[in-house]
Amino acid sequence: MSRVNKISRAAGQHRTQPSAARAEFRQRSIQKTLAMLLVIPLVSLIGLWAFAADNTIGTVLAKYKSDAASQDMGSQTQAILQNVAAERKDTFVFQNGGRHIARTALDAQRAKTGAAAAAFRSGVAAAAGDLTAPTRSVINAILAELAELPAIRSAADEQILTPVEVFQAYDNVASSFFTLARSTEENPY
Repeated sequence: MSRVNKISRAAGQHRTQPSAARAEFRQRSIQKTLAMLLVIPLVSLIGLWAFAADNTIGTVLAKYKSDAASQDMGSQTQAILQNVAAERKDTFVFQNGGRHIARTALDAQRAKTGAAAAAFRSGVAAAAGDLTAPTRSVINAILAELAELPAIRSAADEQILTPVEVFQAYDNVASSFFTLARSTEENPY
């Protein structure tokens, strides 16, 4: 056997065995590469989907709670605010010496305001689970102002406070509702 034959034969044998191993190695390497090329974007896509779902679901739930609280308290808030304003006006006119309004009309308006306050309290109780902490603190301040109505009425009836002071006391009650409107505007959910 000539030296060239030996080299070519040895080279041929050398090529056949290692090239099969290389093909198998390449096969696995390509499979791993393709798997990684598919897995990395898939994991990223799942992570992005989870992030978007968390943000969306959180916002939707907060909006739902806000809408539920609005339904529970919305009309009651409007009614109590209108009745406090009407009682403020009637008390001011009655107390301001003219007595152009009959006492029975003033008492009827006070009863309407009392009923509206009770409806507002029940609306707050119904919405308690849907309220955020800042809104709860504002509503507690409103309830504290509403609790002052009997004292304001008594001071007006006994003329302990001047008509302007009574008007300002009723104004404080009404202003507390505007604080609620501002707080829900700043933090709607």
